[in-house]
Amino acid sequence: MTVFLGKWTFSRVETEMSATIDDRGLTVEGRDMGIGVVEIWDDPVYEYSVTVGAVHLDGVLSALRTKMGDTPPTGEQTENRDRLILDYLSEAFSKGTFHNSTGYRQWLETNDLPNDRGTTPPG
Repeated sequence: MTVFLGKWTFSRVETEMSATIDDRGLTVEGRDMGIGVVEIWDDPVYEYSVTVGAVHLDGVLSALRTKMGDTPPTGEQTENRDRLILDYLSEAFSKGTFHNSTGYRQWLETNDLPNDRGTTPPG
């Protein structure tokens, strides 16, 4: 299950982000493009990801609810969890709650949610 989180332009860098939940967990992926990326990496595209393991998805949902000011309904079914996580992330990125992957990753760390950061070096 994947959602597109958004596309933003900051100065001379254009960023696209998406989120996927699969058997491994939640992965937020980003792609930076533009002259600003060329100046830093000497390549027009820089790709990166932040992954939270599947065992921590309940914690992600709970922390997102708190962040977005929502209270879970009583007796909620966990089969809706993945869709709720993606919906909350989509809302959080569209409202500017998370401005980029760095802000998202810092939020994960603040909430003691282990995550792995991956990058695809240019070239």
